[in-house]
Amino acid sequence: MAPMQPNKIHTHRFVIVAGKGGVGKSTIAMSIALAAARSGRKTLLFQFGGQELRPLPFGNAQVGTEIVELAKNLYAVRPTTTSGMREYALLKLKSRTAYKLVFENDFVQKLIHGIPGVNELIWLGKAFNHERERDKDGRALWDTIVLDPPATGHSLTLLQVPFVVRDAVPTGPFHREAEDTVRLLQDPLRTAVVLVTLAEEMPVNESIQLRMELEKRMRIPVAALCINGLFPNRFAGQEALVQRIQILLEEEDDVLERLATAACFRLDRRQLQQSYVQRLDQVLQLPTLEIPFYFREDIREDVIVDIAQRVAEFTLTRAKTTMWQERQHAEG
Repeated sequence: MAPMQPNKIHTHRFVIVAGKGGVGKSTIAMSIALAAARSGRKTLLFQFGGQELRPLPFGNAQVGTEIVELAKNLYAVRPTTTSGMREYALLKLKSRTAYKLVFENDFVQKLIHGIPGVNELIWLGKAFNHERERDKDGRALWDTIVLDPPATGHSLTLLQVPFVVRDAVPTGPFHREAEDTVRLLQDPLRTAVVLVTLAEEMPVNESIQLRMELEKRMRIPVAALCINGLFPNRFAGQEALVQRIQILLEEEDDVLERLATAACFRLDRRQLQQSYVQRLDQVLQLPTLEIPFYFREDIREDVIVDIAQRVAEFTLTRAKTTMWQERQHAEG
């Protein structure tokens, strides 16, 4: 009997959080990791070194090239290209002396960093090695690994690397590792890709395109969509009244008029966002987690905790087949 597909995002082994820069992707990744940790799963938040360095809202822990503990069951790491290459090379060469002779050579360093895609290969390879780590009893060291990769374009490059290596290197250890990575990425029982977007035109368009690229070109299934920063529906059923109040108050009372203007702005923004939410639902038809806009200057731990609770309560349901999916299937 085939194993059942996990019904929660954070119960997958490998969770990849992807989206356009500035949509709150890292916040969602942290929240998914916290949800997994709070459910009792030993969790690693894997941040990619090419991103802007931002402190995590968990105590005073500084995330770097060594794994650090953020909270109970929650750990994080942020490898650089150099640290990732060192770890990978030592794993294969089994000798620090051999590593220094080869990889600390200036010529080799320049050659390696001049190869397109090498950063992505190193980062993804290190994340994949964490997925394969076992304790002394042979059990998986990590229950859940949450990947917080660079923005959309770089994420595509990152995920394409094992496919390129598999096809370009027909035999040998690199081919086998690339093939294993591809199997992991394409396995819906182990891997969940979560698309993160704002309800705005450019992020929505990129999310639609990203899903098409992942599923059509790489056969990597997308598990869910997260729409971030949605304005609350404060004036449900009172839209016409709010707009009429603004007109009546024009030039009558400065403070009240500004309040009415702000209310109309919220109303218009909410309606615009809902139009994009409906478009995403019509085109992608993915299980969708909606996250409210938090009126804060910065994201603190209480926000991550609140989103983590929403993640924990969110259930993945079977998505309906969309028209473009049917077309993809017909095209093979």
